[in-house]
Amino acid sequence: MTEPAKPTADAFSGNLAQLAEVAQSFRRIKSKEEYDKQGVRAIWHSGRLRSELLSWETRENVIVRQELSFFGHVIDYRQNHPVRTGRVASDPSAADDSTSRPDGSLVTFDPTLDKRTLEYASHLLKYVPDRDYYAQHLLKHVNEAIAKAGIDRSRTQVSDPEVFNRLAALADKPAPKRTPKALLVGGAVVVALVAGIVLWKLLG
Repeated sequence: MTEPAKPTADAFSGNLAQLAEVAQSFRRIKSKEEYDKQGVRAIWHSGRLRSELLSWETRENVIVRQELSFFGHVIDYRQNHPVRTGRVASDPSAADDSTSRPDGSLVTFDPTLDKRTLEYASHLLKYVPDRDYYAQHLLKHVNEAIAKAGIDRSRTQVSDPEVFNRLAALADKPAPKRTPKALLVGGAVVVALVAGIVLWKLLG
């Protein structure tokens, strides 16, 4: 049986191009940005293909937590803690609920930082329009994690472009109106389920 061709540098460049396109669609969703009893409010950015950035900040404009989700990948930042990477786990019981979001329990964090996830996140955040404050904040911490990990892009494992093409071919319908809640990661469970299966099969 013929082994599938390994992703090349050209595939990596193609994936980055698609991420840049998704980033250009990021917009801040003007939902109820009210402070809770702890004096923290949630800021929600949403883009194509259920890519999302959730940020929690205090009344003093200090960002204490951020979650970026895209194509089944997750970046988690918490103040005074190292950046973490993870994947949105599949939850078959929620697969029929197209308006639901996966909660924190559906995120499987990597035991060590996933270099590919960091690389893709850095590229996506770099292209969010107007040098958005929240995207730039997370980009700073992602890039610091990349530097500490000593990532060499030429040796970073890349995704097969078919993964991104299948995800891009999914119905890109506007996300239903909703209010962010604590411990949420972006994206509907249906899309996360498909992304998880495709990534698992094609990336090993």
